[in-house]
Amino acid sequence: MEDYYWDIANATKMGEYLTRKEWDVIDSFLENNNISNCLDIGCGSGRFSIPISQRGIDVVAIDNDPIALLKLKEKLNERELQLLKEMQINYHLKILLLIVSYLLK
Repeated sequence: MEDYYWDIANATKMGEYLTRKEWDVIDSFLENNNISNCLDIGCGSGRFSIPISQRGIDVVAIDNDPIALLKLKEKLNERELQLLKEMQINYHLKILLLIVSYLLK
């Protein structure tokens, strides 16, 4: 299977810079909160889902792109597959989940 678009984009200097900045926020949040579960909506090929699951946090990774989910599975070893659950959802459900997660803050 060919390279996934977002993996290519994230490998650029700008992509690496943005990922570092995003990880600063994620690391700060994880250090200051006792998190055991994570819902990654729009997970893509696992840029955040995989490293978070490697920290022992159970991750549900959701995306509406089946190719992204295939790429995600390709990157995981057997143990990580057990920690990370993936599912494909349609766009409208994704929006609904975002609204619900915002309201639950």
